[in-house]
Amino acid sequence: MSGGERIVASASAGRVTLQLAATALQDGQAGSWVRVRLPGRRDTVMARVAGDGQVEVK
Repeated sequence: MSGGERIVASASAGRVTLQLAATALQDGQAGSWVRVRLPGRRDTVMARVAGDGQVEVK
């Protein structure tokens, strides 16, 4: 994944999973941690790259 790329961020709690569009702010490959920006937010979160265009917010 490349910085600036539109991605899908997912977060899970028990049997519930939430997925939403986000923007990667750093380059990364599967297993690495990158900073992402969620829509409508100015702050950023760290997420683990799960695959092409997908991250998991922990």
